[in-house]
Amino acid sequence: MVEFARFEPVAPVPDQTLESLAAWPGFPVEILDLWRTWGTGFVGEDGYVRVIDPAHYIGYLSEWFTDTEGAVPFLATGMGDLFVWQPTGEPGGVIRHVMYRVGDIRNIAPQFESLFSFLENDQYLDTWLQRGDYGQAVARLGRPDLYEAFFYAPFLPLGGTADAAHLDRGDLAVSLSVFTQMLGKASIVPGRPPAGEPAAHEAGPSESAGARQSMNFEDRYVSREHRFSLGEETVSGTYFLSFPVSNGLVDYEEYYALDDEEYELFRADPESALPLLERCRKHEQDDRLIQKPGSNRGTPI
Repeated sequence: MVEFARFEPVAPVPDQTLESLAAWPGFPVEILDLWRTWGTGFVGEDGYVRVIDPAHYIGYLSEWFTDTEGAVPFLATGMGDLFVWQPTGEPGGVIRHVMYRVGDIRNIAPQFESLFSFLENDQYLDTWLQRGDYGQAVARLGRPDLYEAFFYAPFLPLGGTADAAHLDRGDLAVSLSVFTQMLGKASIVPGRPPAGEPAAHEAGPSESAGARQSMNFEDRYVSREHRFSLGEETVSGTYFLSFPVSNGLVDYEEYYALDDEEYELFRADPESALPLLERCRKHEQDDRLIQKPGSNRGTPI
């Protein structure tokens, strides 16, 4: 039986949901027992991990991710991550820890007793679940409700800064839907848990097929007059020209790749970048985009 030292209940998971999932071949009894014993609510002292009603998010999964057949969410975090169980054709299926905020999807072996036992362990929360700025954000904005989360504004893959001062609070489903519109779907690729992963806290590597890699955009020059920046994406070493855009829901940056000669020329003479800047704003240089925009693409501001 699942045991938590501290748990703040919110609501039971409806019997209809439990009966429906209990009838699924291979659905883990450990997750059913979690819901039956505790319902939904906040785990631990700070409520970073939340036990959620799967019905709240299951209808969104195909909007946010590809390859979601049979996937059922059962935990979330205050930084917008989801824990999703999925059948794989192997006994027990797999748990997928979806860290949408940094484009990372990890496989976890379905050893639920081990996983649940770590949800109140500070080292596990800080190291593996990357709790990070959550505590500072709670002090500033209050703890997110059960189906809310903190998210960086702008989102990290769109040039946001991983700092507590840049966190905002909002509905998790809304923020993930906006994220998807900006960057497209992430991929939950069916497969076996990584070999040699005997315990839940030994998280597997990111799934390279479809999981977006985190990027780090560093501005080296900013023109306030012409509203553009020059800099380097330090993970790949790609130089860029960027400018702000807005789609009415969120403001973010579009980043266009520069070759070494262009970058050096523009740094030495920023005015020489203006013709290219204008072509980029008119979408005439989309082949240079470092991150392809989603369907709800913003317009320059």
